[in-house]
Amino acid sequence: MSQSTTPRIVPMHRPSEGNSPAPRRPKAGGGFNFAPLLVGLVILILGVAGLVATQPELVESIPLFRKGTGTGGEGSPSSAATVPDAEERVVCVAFVDAGNGVVPLYPLQPGRVAKVVIQEGEAVKSGAILMEMENTLAKAQLAEAEADVAAGMEQIKQALLLVDQQKQSISAQKAGIEAKEFELGSAKAKLKQLDSLVKNKLAKPEELESASELVRAGEKAVEVEQAKLRAAQTLKPEIAVEQARNDLKAREARLEKARFALEETRIKAPADGTVLRWYIHEGETLGPSPRTPAVMFCRAGKKVVRAEVEQEFARRVHMGQKAEIRDDTTVSGPVYMGKVTRVSDWYSHRRSIILEPLQYNDVRTLECLIEIDETDSNPPLRIGQRVRVKLMGKGS
Repeated sequence: MSQSTTPRIVPMHRPSEGNSPAPRRPKAGGGFNFAPLLVGLVILILGVAGLVATQPELVESIPLFRKGTGTGGEGSPSSAATVPDAEERVVCVAFVDAGNGVVPLYPLQPGRVAKVVIQEGEAVKSGAILMEMENTLAKAQLAEAEADVAAGMEQIKQALLLVDQQKQSISAQKAGIEAKEFELGSAKAKLKQLDSLVKNKLAKPEELESASELVRAGEKAVEVEQAKLRAAQTLKPEIAVEQARNDLKAREARLEKARFALEETRIKAPADGTVLRWYIHEGETLGPSPRTPAVMFCRAGKKVVRAEVEQEFARRVHMGQKAEIRDDTTVSGPVYMGKVTRVSDWYSHRRSIILEPLQYNDVRTLECLIEIDETDSNPPLRIGQRVRVKLMGKGS
């Protein structure tokens, strides 16, 4: 009897041990690694704790950590009810600005920059020349306009001479009419005399006929002179004078335009102040449609802090409110004191559209100006400096 055997399957090819991929084993807990998430959460908690410990005022400028917000702790409704709103302070990020504003300047005439006269940071008086443009063409246009005005003045003189000539012509025509009338009267007298002589047969009838023709010729001569007088009186040289004067006004307007064009090849200081920054260089060509100003100019005057308080906290701001100002980049820096001198009547978006850290740009804010009490002991605040402002309550 034959013995039964189980068939054995022999693989045709067995991959080498070095090329075979290692089998993956499923991880415990569903296959998701929570270790990086836990590490990130611990780092975030430690960072917030360090920020609270080192810069508590900076934390207060963040809406999430301000007093009167949130749902628990000091910002909870039960806690906020124990502190009067008038005594709550407001911390916000603000910027130093000029009281009279920073003015961007640009030449109205396109062309090439010939010379930058005033350097950055230099104080100037009102009307001082800051920059000069190439003005060869503007000078030529001015000379042409001046010559044009001179020609217009000569035209007025010629028109006025026509008025005098008309007066003299009318006077001459009147004198000519009188002379012809005298001749006509003499001819009529002679005709009357000849008529009497012909009746008495002392003169020939032909002489009478000749005298009659002379009278008729005299009458026509008088009519001609009178027509010339009417023609002279019809002329209106005053119209030519008025036209010449109007033409002169147009020429003078073009002259003023040329002077203005030459004047605008230079940028002048609109007031006493300081040049903050140049955006152009000598030899640069400026076009008629600028994208950036040529120079930023700051008018002289006291500096102010322009603070923008979010609408949620705007009810805590009032005129004359004391303010504590610090540089936003440090906590141990100098402290400046000030007070609110103006509160806007308009809720609007922030002036600056640049995304600043720790502040929202898509919220309504109320702008207030804070006058700074600068002292010689503290370094001066500079235009555009980012500061942190604490508006104090009545109890502060």
